[in-house]
Amino acid sequence: MIGGLMKTTSRFAIAATASIMMGGLMAPANAADLGGHCCADLEERIAELEATTVRKGNRKVSLTLSGHVNEAILFWDDGVEQNAYIGTSNYSRTRFRFRGSAKINTHLTASYYIEIGVRRDSFVVANQTSDSGNTSLDIRHQVLYLEHKRLGQISIGHSGTATEGITEINLGGTLASGNDPEFTHGLTFLTRINGVFAGPSWGALNSPQNSNVGEGDRLNRVLYVSPTLAGFTFSTAFGEDDFYDVALRYAGEWNGVRFAAGIGYQQWSDTERNCEKIAQVGPTVGASDGSNSAGIECDQLGMSASIMHVPTGLYVSGSYGRGTDDLRVTTLAATTPGGAAAVDDEDEHYYIAAGIAKNFFGIGKTTFQVDYFKADAGTHRARNGSIGSFTIASSEYDVIGFSFQQNIDAAAMQLYVGYHHFSGSITGGTDAPTAGGLTTNGTSVDVDDFDTVIVGARIQF
Repeated sequence: MIGGLMKTTSRFAIAATASIMMGGLMAPANAADLGGHCCADLEERIAELEATTVRKGNRKVSLTLSGHVNEAILFWDDGVEQNAYIGTSNYSRTRFRFRGSAKINTHLTASYYIEIGVRRDSFVVANQTSDSGNTSLDIRHQVLYLEHKRLGQISIGHSGTATEGITEINLGGTLASGNDPEFTHGLTFLTRINGVFAGPSWGALNSPQNSNVGEGDRLNRVLYVSPTLAGFTFSTAFGEDDFYDVALRYAGEWNGVRFAAGIGYQQWSDTERNCEKIAQVGPTVGASDGSNSAGIECDQLGMSASIMHVPTGLYVSGSYGRGTDDLRVTTLAATTPGGAAAVDDEDEHYYIAAGIAKNFFGIGKTTFQVDYFKADAGTHRARNGSIGSFTIASSEYDVIGFSFQQNIDAAAMQLYVGYHHFSGSITGGTDAPTAGGLTTNGTSVDVDDFDTVIVGARIQF
């Protein structure tokens, strides 16, 4: 795009100069005297344009700069305290990116992608005692691609695995959706029981990894993506540490009905990365060097689907995920009421949403959505909270709410608002902090409800 601008301005200069010279040959001498001032002004304007243009290293590989800014206000009420924080929503948070490509031949293309994420007082780390933190830049994507028209695409670098986004397929949706509540509503907020801090955060009542079970991630990996055939696309990745995943996606439309779906499976066999992330059992996992001396494996399955009636904009979406971890029985039996037989090594999540997305006012699409999210977490360690680390024998929470989004196409802008209500329960392990209202005898205890309202805007560039 930038190279094209430079070529266009150069051609314009040549054409203008040529026409002026021809005019000088054909016109009277007194008219030719004005040509010097004309060309000087033109060359000055060309130099000004070149000085304000983003430059790149060569003309063979293209360069495109894009991104967006997303800022929001989070209002929250935990039953005892209410407040409002201003910061970054991690659901499509602020970022800027560089893309480029070059054709090697008619079938083969090389390309690159670099994306830098921006956090400023992220809601992901906010809680009742702190409204700030995690203000930083981070590398979201840094990857090289080779794509063949008939054989597909292979890439290497830090980016999404085959299962990234596999639980997030939604043909409608808003920037305040309830799927994966960690991103929009700050699951680092602490739970209360009878008005007293219970120890774990809301994220600890979700899956132990504080995100949708079955969802992929951005890692150092090699990824292959097949060409699309009859609407189906296959992908697979492997990478650090001892990880692989596979996914199958579909998208199609018939008679005004649009449908999209995906399913993916991932497996880990290294305790230092995702097995430890799932089990959250701290430094006692595996060997002292983090290696998998026991040959333990953990895996996840994730899927989602969405269907929309295009003429009316009505849609329904849903997702499901399941994760298991063999480490839990051997590492958490001693702190679980009932011992090894009571250890639950499985986590699940369920999500369903329905709404309407249509351009009612002529300025851009308007979306209204209601949704419900449920997380069932097995036995794991709670690492977030005001009272250190302890075993959670089991936990669950439900989120119900609605969201609204108005797109303003003329400004590439989205305005959004969402309300969600959290409720949950927890069963503490034998080392649970009873001072916070938890029990150590395997009895489930309800935590106080939690409410959030998020209001924000995103503008793209």
